Amino acid sequence: MEQKNGSLRDVMPQTAEFIDQVRQAFGRERVDAILLRAKCGLGGFHAAEIGPDGQLREFGSSLDGRRFAVVDGQLQRVDRNGA
Repeated sequence: MEQKNGSLRDVMPQTAEFIDQVRQAFGRERVDAILLRAKCGLGGFHAAEIGPDGQLREFGSSLDGRRFAVVDGQLQRVDRNGA
């Protein structure tokens, strides 16, 4: 698969690997439709990863609006206000 600068594959490699595995199991078209909904804020898939550069990044969305934050060096789900 061709990589683009700043692509998900570069900044969230573990998430990209997981998505590749899910695509193999369930089909690219089906998985990509779910990812597009999540990217548009409609839920269905939400991932967070501390990338190779040490930055926390998120992809997708949760229906309840919760996000991720680094707390004491660990990823934790937090509400919209960070609590």
